[in-house]
Amino acid sequence: MKTFRRRRLPSLFSALLLASLLCGCAAGKLSPSASGNEKFPVERTLSGERRDAALRLADAYIGGLTGALVSGEFAPLKKVLPKKLVSPKAEEIFNAMKAGLARFGKLESCTYYGMLDCTLFNDFLWKFRFVKETGDPRMPQQVYEVLYRVRVIHPEEKPVIIKADFLFR
Repeated sequence: MKTFRRRRLPSLFSALLLASLLCGCAAGKLSPSASGNEKFPVERTLSGERRDAALRLADAYIGGLTGALVSGEFAPLKKVLPKKLVSPKAEEIFNAMKAGLARFGKLESCTYYGMLDCTLFNDFLWKFRFVKETGDPRMPQQVYEVLYRVRVIHPEEKPVIIKADFLFR
């Protein structure tokens, strides 16, 4: 193994110090003109009434989804889906999803986790908790927790859900 000579250590230390100082120089906030794209400014985030409207939309969707999963019927979810998404195919997709989730057991709870602000869209997260009875006295229940994401874009008029899915490990 090669060892450093004593006179190289101060220069190596100085180079590392200089590099760490230079890394912080570019960490400032970019202006929209610096990003090169005026259509989507860098500092555009969801806040205030627009954020509340997006959360209400996502929350209504989750309410319909949990109601549909608990009852086993498509009707509660159909009420909150946009009209252009309601079709016989939508009910078929819901039934396939319900059958796939049956392996986790019964839906016990759904908890709001928060929002990820991604500038052009926002992800609202919920934790779904499923409990499955095993019949084994040593471990009577299995608990499965899964994140559910509702992605909302927020154009100038009103928020729109563009994606909703479970995030499995």
